[in-house]
Amino acid sequence: MAPADQLEGVSPPEGGSIVDEVPKIVQLTERAKKIRQECIGDGLALLNGYRWDPKRDLRMTSNTRLTRVITGLCVSFVYLTHVEQEEILEGIRLSSESGIPIVEYQAVNELFIKIGFVTSLFLVIESVMRDYLRFLDEEGYKSSGGVMNICDILLTRKLAWNRTVVNCHVVDFLRLIRNTVHNNGVHRPLKRAEKRVEIEYKGANFEFKDGERLDFVSWDLLLDIAGDIRELIFHLAHDKAISSIASLIPDKHAI
Repeated sequence: MAPADQLEGVSPPEGGSIVDEVPKIVQLTERAKKIRQECIGDGLALLNGYRWDPKRDLRMTSNTRLTRVITGLCVSFVYLTHVEQEEILEGIRLSSESGIPIVEYQAVNELFIKIGFVTSLFLVIESVMRDYLRFLDEEGYKSSGGVMNICDILLTRKLAWNRTVVNCHVVDFLRLIRNTVHNNGVHRPLKRAEKRVEIEYKGANFEFKDGERLDFVSWDLLLDIAGDIRELIFHLAHDKAISSIASLIPDKHAI
């Protein structure tokens, strides 16, 4: 089979393609559905415990944002197992592409889904933390800088979380993965200090080396990260310093 990067110069998904492994996709779908159920459960717990506007208050809408991202992933996984997927993709093949196997279109589609999920997941947690810090300390936010400074200031200074239990590491891990989107999956950091980074996550070590493609970004890993992001979003809303605020914490990005 010809390499999938024949299609618009796109490389196969990091962590291996799952397009020809229906049982694996089904397993991943169940994992994603479980996270979605937990997101909905978090939302109900917050709604029953506090009198917050579910459509305008960041403590509620942050969970809604994440729930929508996980819902989108569940829909995408269902599509990947659809019996008529090949017929659907056949409809976009041009006459000049008659020699390209349909599985390559499927691999590109999976990569598109993975990039969208990584980007959306990161945007959710980044914007949520930025909005919390902006509300709690407008001046401090203006001088905070990048997302990891935001994370450190919000969690360890404003909320006084113990550094040994904060979830900064999962945000940093996701940030590094997200940054490779700009380079077709290759780690090419602008900062010299990040030319080689090693992150320990759930008992395993993951290395980011300058100029090398990530080969460990599997769907299972991304769902692990999504689960941790869910917990972080819930604990942020439930933290006493945030939950005790009587006024509305407006979410100007709410849909």
